[in-house]
Amino acid sequence: MKKDYIFKSERLGFRNWTENDLTELAKLNADMEVMKHFPKLLTKKESSELIERFKKHFEENGYTYFATEILKNKELIGFIGLAFQEYKTEFTPAVDIGW
Repeated sequence: MKKDYIFKSERLGFRNWTENDLTELAKLNADMEVMKHFPKLLTKKESSELIERFKKHFEENGYTYFATEILKNKELIGFIGLAFQEYKTEFTPAVDIGW
């Protein structure tokens, strides 16, 4: 399947999310090692909701945490990108970099 990358680095491809990403993202989100710096592991349902939030964020802002793949083997390795944050803290609202 041809991938439509929004942009690429030498090793990675960055693209919008699809329904086909759910299974792999859910595996990553359920892995304790992958999620050790996140508040909690996510269920498949929560992973699906996360993809929908990423897609909505892109529609509203033109940027998001993009699905990120290794170009050589097309493996989904997670997300990298930008997101507008409004939660209450001294430095928000702000755009953050996430990976």
